[in-house]
Amino acid sequence: MRPAFRSGWPGSRGGGRSAECAPLNGAAAMGCEQAQPCANGVAANRFQMNSGFADAGLQTPYNLGSAAQLVNKEYNVIGMNRENGLDVASLFTVGYGANDVDQFVELLNQFCFNYLVDVRSKPYSKYKPEYSQAPLERRIQATNIRYVFMGDLLGGLPEDRSCYTDAGKVDYEKVRSKPFHKAGIERLRRAWEQRLRVALMCGCGKPERCHRSKLIGVSLQREGIPIVHLDDHGRRFDQETVMMKLNGSPDLFGFVKEEATSRKSYDVG
Repeated sequence: MRPAFRSGWPGSRGGGRSAECAPLNGAAAMGCEQAQPCANGVAANRFQMNSGFADAGLQTPYNLGSAAQLVNKEYNVIGMNRENGLDVASLFTVGYGANDVDQFVELLNQFCFNYLVDVRSKPYSKYKPEYSQAPLERRIQATNIRYVFMGDLLGGLPEDRSCYTDAGKVDYEKVRSKPFHKAGIERLRRAWEQRLRVALMCGCGKPERCHRSKLIGVSLQREGIPIVHLDDHGRRFDQETVMMKLNGSPDLFGFVKEEATSRKSYDVG
C-alpha cells in the first residue's frame, strides 16, 4: 500500500502565484488546461491530479524547450539537452548556498515551481535563520509555492543508526535499502509522472557536494527518473554531469563511480 501524502503535498487549491501564471479555460493534450506564460516566458499548464493526488489546481510549465531558450540568456546552462533530460524533467534540486531568502525565492519563481520539498534532515539554520522551517514556509507560501517537509524520508542524516559506517559517515547504499527512503522516492515518482514542478531543497549551493545528487539523484537515476540540479547561481546540471564533477571522467566502459558515503563523519552515539 502506498503511503498517503502528508499535508500540503499536494493539497488544497492555492491559486496561481501571479496573474502571469493564472490558468486559462480550454482543454489541451495530456489532460491539462493550457495557461498563460509565467513571468519568465515559460508556457504553463494545469495538470489534473490522478488517484495519488487531490486536484490542487496547480500550474505546471511544460514547454521546457522554451524555458531553455530563455534561461540560456541569463545562466550558464551546462549538461542539459533533449537527450539527457531537459525536455522530460520536472524534478529539480536546489541549494540556497550564499543567497539571501529574497534571491532564493526569485530563483524559485523564475523556474515556476509549484512545490518546494525540504530534504534537510534538520530543517533549521543557525547562520541563516530565515531558512529555518517556519519562516521559510511563510515566505514562499506568500508567492503560492507549497512547502513540503520530507527530510524524514529523504534527508541526508537519517536517524537510523544502521545507515552509518563505523567511521560515522552516512552509507548511501544502506539508506537506499530502507523503507523510509523508498517511500520518499515513490512520492517523487508520483509527482514526476504528473509533471509537477518540484524543487528539492537543501542548504549546499554545490549539488556535487550534497546528498541531493549523491543519495537522491542516484536513486532517481536508477529508477529512470530524470533530475536537474540547480546550483545557487541558477546554473543547471544533469545527474551524470554532477557525478562526473564529483568523481572525474567515466571509465573505458562509460561508468562513473558513485560517491557512496557522506563527506563528513557524524557522532551517532
